[in-house]
Amino acid sequence: MADARKDRILVLDDDPGIITVLKTLLRRQGYEVFTLEHGEHVVRVVDEEDIDLVLTDLVMPGIDGMAVLSMLVNSHPNTPVVMMTGHADVDSAINASPVVMMTGHADVDSAINAMRLGAFDYIGKPFDLEELLAVVRRALPFSNLGGTELSKAVEANMGMIGESLRMRQLYDLIAEAADMETTFCLLGESGVGKSLVARALHDCGVFRDGPFIEFDCLDIPSVMLHDEFFGVPFSARSEPESQVQMERRRVPFVGCLEQAHGGTLYLNEIGCLPHSVQHDLVRVVQSGMFQRDRRTIPAEFRVLISSTEPLERKLARGELLEELYYGLGLATIELPPLRERAGDIALLTQHTMHDLNLNRDKKISIEMKAMAALEAYTWPGNVRELVGSIRRAARRAATEDCRIRLEHLPRPVRYCFVRSSQGKGYSDEYDLRWRSLRKFLRQKEMEFVTHTLRAMDGDRNKAAHAMGISAEQFEEKYGEDL
Repeated sequence: MADARKDRILVLDDDPGIITVLKTLLRRQGYEVFTLEHGEHVVRVVDEEDIDLVLTDLVMPGIDGMAVLSMLVNSHPNTPVVMMTGHADVDSAINASPVVMMTGHADVDSAINAMRLGAFDYIGKPFDLEELLAVVRRALPFSNLGGTELSKAVEANMGMIGESLRMRQLYDLIAEAADMETTFCLLGESGVGKSLVARALHDCGVFRDGPFIEFDCLDIPSVMLHDEFFGVPFSARSEPESQVQMERRRVPFVGCLEQAHGGTLYLNEIGCLPHSVQHDLVRVVQSGMFQRDRRTIPAEFRVLISSTEPLERKLARGELLEELYYGLGLATIELPPLRERAGDIALLTQHTMHDLNLNRDKKISIEMKAMAALEAYTWPGNVRELVGSIRRAARRAATEDCRIRLEHLPRPVRYCFVRSSQGKGYSDEYDLRWRSLRKFLRQKEMEFVTHTLRAMDGDRNKAAHAMGISAEQFEEKYGEDL
């Protein structure tokens, strides 16, 4: 069996020492590393080596980091670029109050412009190695995954997209539950992928060679549900018949219980079934057969059901029979909403865009700000809503330059992004959700120090006393940044 493809990172820096350090660090983390000391051949290397992420120095002789960024944005818009700057605390400079001196921050303007022009992030020198690895891990999901690798990832996860802890726990639970005879209730909000989990339980279980029949109890009028479950013999059909019905006269109408024999019957929104059908369903599951037209019809199958709210609530309201709730020995598998696994949004977006680009000459890409907005939204419609929003945005982008921008996204997504950015002190041009927790906390700490120093009319000894630290500690920790 061939080894899985490693993520490929290109390090671009004119300092051989920096290249050596980064190459050693990244290889120890399991990445495949390529290096260049100048930007002349960067586009060719990214293309030929199928690079997933570029780390480039900002200031280099000849073709500098900004030029590299400009070339890659045009030639490989879905390959994230991380800029390496010559100052370790650009965040403080960017968010500085009038008290903070801007001298010595030669790379600040360039770092800001790089972010606005499409860089994924920046990292300051000297490197904080944990912070660097955090940036790398955040950036890699945005890489333009090849179709083969993406298909392998989907296949490995039983047809589902997601690498978050909640999804990995779900994969483990599916693998454990697949061969159990227990009837599982898949509990989750609309659009979380309950039918995908049902299919995975079938494909991994003992009935994998049998049929998988999916039945949506919401789609069929209640007066027709009994016939849809048990089928209708020819003699029971009403007149007049349509031409299509006349063509089907040769055989009786086969219901889903008979179709599911030897396989799995998945019932979406079980609480919508009339009590009479719930009662008959329990009898069939327990006996493995039913009677129709004086014939015994075999119906042995595994039952999976789903609900958007706990079955106990439906039971309390009388929508669910105790006979069904207790008779089927139900166990619950809870599916996480998308807002609880927001880290998977990038992967879901790439998967959707890969499908959209399969038959396109000019590929659809997405700007980082638009991607940030997708991750900021709470998605009440979950994966279904996310996919639909991306497809609509792609249709709008296709009429322009094939790049999904913030204005192409649905209004609620745009509004949530702008409001959250303004409310937390960011601008939508420079969104701090890309920063690591360490940088975020450092920024807030410096804001507190700055306000305290301003309140003390610039007297550092008084500011240190107000903060409860010594003047020496104040100078050692904050002196260089003020």
